[in-house]
Amino acid sequence: MNLKYEKIFKNWSFHNIIAHPLMQFLQWAGKNDLANKVHDSTLPESVEEEPPAANTELDDPEAYRILKD
Repeated sequence: MNLKYEKIFKNWSFHNIIAHPLMQFLQWAGKNDLANKVHDSTLPESVEEEPPAANTELDDPEAYRILKD
């Protein structure tokens, strides 16, 4: 079975369940740039796909990025 990187790492489930907690740990460790890289690299390519039911039109992927001081 040949699974592509995108199917494993670039989907909403992996992004929300793995990348967001990892991003938080990296932020606590003071690695904000790396935290943002983890966040952005796990975002699914296509934003045209149907979002999870819990999301609303007010959700914005950029809202979860760590702002630089």
